[in-house]
Amino acid sequence: MEQKPWFTRNVSQYRSAGAPPRQGRAAKDPRIRMQQQRSGTVATQREPLIKKPTMHMPPQAMRTAPSEHTQPQHPKKRSVWILDKVIALCVWMLFFGVPLFFLNVAYQGVAFEKQYYFYTWTFIGGAAFVIRSMMGVTSIIRRTPLDIPIAVLWCVVVISALFSVDRYHSAFGFFGTPVMGVVSLTAVIVAYYIIVSTFTRARMVQIWWAVIASGALVTAWSFAATMRFIGQDILAIIPGTLTGTFSGLTVYLGMLLPFLILTPSVIGNTRTKLVTGIAAILIILNGMTLSALYGYVQWYVILGAVGLLVAFMISRLVHSTQEGKGMAIGVFLALMFLFLWGQPLVTRIAIQPEPVMTHALSWTIAKGALSSRPLLGSGPGTYGYHFSLFAPNTLNKNGDYDTRAFVGRGMVMDGIATIGILGVIALCIVFFTYIGTAWIACVHDKRDESLTVATLGFFIASVVAAVYSLVWAIDGMIMLYGVLLAAACMGGIALSSERRAAKTWTFTFMSSPQHALSFAFLSIVGAVLAVFGFVTLGKMFIADVYARAAFAAYRDNDTDRATAFFQKTINLNGKEGRYYILIAQYGLDLAMREARQPTDQQNRDAIATFIVSAAGAASMGCDLMPNDAFAHEIKGIVLENSGGYVQSAADDALASYQRAGALEPHNPQFDIAIGRMQLVKAQTKTGEQAGQERKALVEDAKKSFEAARDKTTFLYGNSDVSLFAPAHYYFAVTQEALGDIDSAITAMDTALAVSQNASSSAPSDDVKAQSVNYAFHLARMLQVRHAEGDIEQAERILQNIIAVRTNDVDATIALGLLYEKDGKKDAAIAQYEKVLTFLPEDDTESRDTVQKMIDAVRDGRGNTAAQHEDGPARSVVPAEFREDQTSHLALPRVVIVHDTASEEHAAKGGDILRSNDYEVETRHSENASTGVTVLYRDEIHLGAAQELANLLRAQFPEITVSHNDSVLASYAEFDILVDIGQDEP
Repeated sequence: MEQKPWFTRNVSQYRSAGAPPRQGRAAKDPRIRMQQQRSGTVATQREPLIKKPTMHMPPQAMRTAPSEHTQPQHPKKRSVWILDKVIALCVWMLFFGVPLFFLNVAYQGVAFEKQYYFYTWTFIGGAAFVIRSMMGVTSIIRRTPLDIPIAVLWCVVVISALFSVDRYHSAFGFFGTPVMGVVSLTAVIVAYYIIVSTFTRARMVQIWWAVIASGALVTAWSFAATMRFIGQDILAIIPGTLTGTFSGLTVYLGMLLPFLILTPSVIGNTRTKLVTGIAAILIILNGMTLSALYGYVQWYVILGAVGLLVAFMISRLVHSTQEGKGMAIGVFLALMFLFLWGQPLVTRIAIQPEPVMTHALSWTIAKGALSSRPLLGSGPGTYGYHFSLFAPNTLNKNGDYDTRAFVGRGMVMDGIATIGILGVIALCIVFFTYIGTAWIACVHDKRDESLTVATLGFFIASVVAAVYSLVWAIDGMIMLYGVLLAAACMGGIALSSERRAAKTWTFTFMSSPQHALSFAFLSIVGAVLAVFGFVTLGKMFIADVYARAAFAAYRDNDTDRATAFFQKTINLNGKEGRYYILIAQYGLDLAMREARQPTDQQNRDAIATFIVSAAGAASMGCDLMPNDAFAHEIKGIVLENSGGYVQSAADDALASYQRAGALEPHNPQFDIAIGRMQLVKAQTKTGEQAGQERKALVEDAKKSFEAARDKTTFLYGNSDVSLFAPAHYYFAVTQEALGDIDSAITAMDTALAVSQNASSSAPSDDVKAQSVNYAFHLARMLQVRHAEGDIEQAERILQNIIAVRTNDVDATIALGLLYEKDGKKDAAIAQYEKVLTFLPEDDTESRDTVQKMIDAVRDGRGNTAAQHEDGPARSVVPAEFREDQTSHLALPRVVIVHDTASEEHAAKGGDILRSNDYEVETRHSENASTGVTVLYRDEIHLGAAQELANLLRAQFPEITVSHNDSVLASYAEFDILVDIGQDEP
């Protein structure tokens, strides 16, 4: 008798043992299988959908059969086994850790930390994969239908980055959103091929449980934080939303629902009830959290995803249990109820709204980008460039004058501006190719149901992330996790189709010598680039940690540690322009702090150091980001407030504001800044032709203020009105400077009305202070015009200011001067004496000055210019606000104050200024001082004060320039005060 093969004997034994006959391929249809179960032709015991297949073979065959983790032609060595485990660990950590990971130590936030977590594990996995090949083991890269679309997309993005308006940020992503960059895209592609190429049945189970485990932790924590079960002290350490934003959290919770619904079907019969119960609890917590965060949920996306899963399950396109179908239908109906309810069922926490760009605004930016750089865009990660350039003027209607956005409303709108039409087409091809491939696999591929069920879960969850990212918002965590899930889906599809068509790339050193040498050379180059990239990214991450530490130290008033941390930040990442801008703001703030302290030599040296450092950092930031409006704005602010410590500050500040205005043409604040600096320059003009030059600059400033007013003028009711108060204020300044006092008063009255309206609708200290300032200048202008009823109205305004701010020194002194000029000496003395009650006892200098004013009134000398015998009558207001046009365009009035010991120095300073056409008056002061200090009243006098200080430096090397309204209030008829004291000790 002929001996049968061993596998035939096994089959015969199996059948003789009473097993049901083989049922063929038709039994794989769920409907036929159900009929067979009812008729008893097949066993009703349900097998797990995901388990390792068993093979009936003799022991010797089982020992020699290759497993799915081994390469038959290369026996495993221990080192190779370790590398395989490293790759498996990296894949698992990506799926488990991306939703959970945070350190709360980076300045750019949780999204930045998650991005670098993704880089770390992707780099380690990729390095292990390459090293494994270098050790002689054949490495296999599975080919997928996405290969060519991905390659095209990567090439387009790289080319776009090469022609970018900001190459650094196109490479590494913009500040705070690193996901939009070439490095991020490259890492995503590497992670995709690692997952697809190493995907096995066992790894599919590991990934599934990694998703469930991390999802359970995020769900539980989010529910507890949303329902206020977590104290604020803990939330200060662990953020309430582990994904970074509440919108991203709701999308992630929606992505979890397919996994929670399908898990009972995936695990089989073992522990079904326990797992089903846990999944049901997590689904309930998930739904309650979504309800609490109702306003952030993209309900259509989540309902569509769960509805698609229900359609697959009830149509029997995938195998599922009755419990699974019931759970899916229940979840879908519950979500429909929450959506139609229209508000949270339970509200336990007040959540601040997140800024969201409208699709209409995104489309406006996209159309503008198409008109300028249609094919390749401005470069990945540079959306802010096109937003600043093409943001509509209508934003100003709601007061959003300096609104800036650095990512678009979804990748499509963002891509049109950043990677152009070619990039968006490539991106859409990748998306639709993925959708088509996964759909066909889930609908038509019935060869392996165990893979199909899991693949369906990965597919639906990844579609949620893709649709949200493409259409609604760019969220780094959602995009990264969506790519990981899509890679798992494609890995499952590739694994199920391997038996029919093996499409792979293989590479190893164990090939022909010439190929091995080429591969070795490329591997070494790749290794060098990988190490360089890893070190570079590591330095960038640590630099951001130092930046956060610097601000923490600054909040604690530890400026030395803050400065040291900022220096470390720059040392590690000197290519990030935003860090220099932050340092410039930091240095300017330190200088302002010092300027508010009593002035001495050490104080002046500190101010000079901070200002010069801030100006240098701002310039470096603009050099690194030449097309960033914010960088040029900060540079202009720093230079404008440099106080004479930076040469050519006024000209450079004007140039910075003009560049910022060109980059952000809709922003009226830049028009105000440009006009303000033109007024500053007007005050610095000296010489015979100075009058015409100053007049021309004032005219140019007036045009800038008019442009700001026009950009903010909209139809309210039946009238076109500008609600931008600074435009009216500065227009009033130029109108008075040009001699049109009536128009100036009308504009100032409008500025006051607009400011008071804003203060009543949205009260704040800044708006109230602005209203007081406008009222003060309106009162002063009324005194200048001195028409019928003007003095009485000015008096009422000043009294109202004092009623609102009882300790307002400027308004009280101005009211005293008004009384004094009107002959009401007793009322004037009463106002001056009131000022003494405001001043601290240790401020002897200010108290002595006020006391001298009181004594002058009592002695009959008075404090107004008209009451002095040493000069002609003058107004109590600064020079740029005088009545006749000639005096408006003249040089500012300067007073030199000195004590007895410094009388000779004061005489020399007066001679210098008079030789340069300045009209100077000298006053004696009993208060001894040291050094030379130049004080100016209004911002318009900053340039003149700097010019005057530069002239005096020929005689006095150490000079401080600062703004001080309080001191100049005692010298109301002068614009600039020069305090010349004794030499520095």
